[in-house]
Amino acid sequence: MNRFLIALSFCFFLLFPEACFAQSTAEEWVDAGHAKYVEYQYDQAVSAYKQALKIEANNFDAHFFIGVCRYAQQKYSEASEYFENAAQIDSTQNDALPFYRAECRFFEEKYAESIPLYKRFLQISHANEYLVFRARQQVRNAEFAESVPISLGAPKAEVLLDGINSLYDDFNPWLCKGDSILFFCSDRPVSNQASRGGVRSSNSDIYLSFNTDSGWSNPEPLPTNINSATNEKEVCATPDGKMIAFGRHPSMPTDGHFDCNIWYAYRTTTGWTPPSPFPPNINSAFCDSWPSLSDDGQALIFASDRPGGMGGYDLWLCNFESGSWSEAQNLGPSINTPGDELDPCWTAKGQWLFFSSDGHPGFGGFDSFKSQRNGKSWSQPVNLGRGINTVVNDFDLYVSPTGKQVWSNRITNALAGQPDLIMWLNLNLLPDLGR
Repeated sequence: MNRFLIALSFCFFLLFPEACFAQSTAEEWVDAGHAKYVEYQYDQAVSAYKQALKIEANNFDAHFFIGVCRYAQQKYSEASEYFENAAQIDSTQNDALPFYRAECRFFEEKYAESIPLYKRFLQISHANEYLVFRARQQVRNAEFAESVPISLGAPKAEVLLDGINSLYDDFNPWLCKGDSILFFCSDRPVSNQASRGGVRSSNSDIYLSFNTDSGWSNPEPLPTNINSATNEKEVCATPDGKMIAFGRHPSMPTDGHFDCNIWYAYRTTTGWTPPSPFPPNINSAFCDSWPSLSDDGQALIFASDRPGGMGGYDLWLCNFESGSWSEAQNLGPSINTPGDELDPCWTAKGQWLFFSSDGHPGFGGFDSFKSQRNGKSWSQPVNLGRGINTVVNDFDLYVSPTGKQVWSNRITNALAGQPDLIMWLNLNLLPDLGR
């Protein structure tokens, strides 16, 4: 569950206390729905709310909270129907109603219709600061999306189904060695780890596949000295495939915080070396992950939520100089925002940086951006446009050193909610580099 839905649940009774203590039979069904909602049992909650509507067809709370449940399930069309029913009953009864009506229009890409509803919400007195922040951000995103013409030549993606993608989460593609080796992460069952028992857990591992004459080989997990009992994510590699860096994430938080660290390992003629953590100037007491190595492995861009940044997660740079890693340097306000910047892909001999952000104007959620390095500074990031970016989160864009392969991941089965690796066709995100 993302932090937005957690925030909604946390403030549920703060926003709507008046809905919890009515004594009518219909209200008892509404109360039963609330009890299921706070346990994230949305379908059961909807069933209870619909029982209330059988008794009282114009019960505002029942319509409103069915909308909230379907919104949480990303069923925006159905959510919109019930929010509109609630608005017809009483458009002023709940301060959050125009926000949800705006959100449904936004996720249906009805950007122009969403803007006045967000602005109406921002004019209303209410208690939830996070919803205010999100509404302001969404107004900016909707205005940006409206300003971008719909392209008839949007890039097309090919979903890789031939043994690469599984029934589980497959994400974070990274190619090397002339685009012939693919690293990626997955939480599929791992039969060679006795601790997993060959069944799916919440943990993810790093996999390797080779591009052969007959297609991509069956993915194999990296050895257990790299894939541990925790989560290995966000793998990257040097172009020759001899060095990898990756994030190691604990399965459970410590004192309410995930202390993620970045590790590295080398591939030799005899196999993989045991991984080692980067030093403390890279691995802080906060969450440090999403690494991207320079071509020679002598520099590293990564994401961290450590203090001293511009907002949530920022992108930082370290260089290996005189036998040690330098102090991390924030990439600055041209790249980093009060939001989150993640998933750096530093490519083309360090000339170009691709990354995900929810702080720069976009089409909704996280979008993919690119920026060119100019000495020690970076150009203003450019949104990669419709097709690559959508109204939902767009992560893990990878552009190979040759510029000929562009991969990412996307939730291709909305019902299952699991990402697959995809390869973009006929797409050139790099200028002509003379390669």
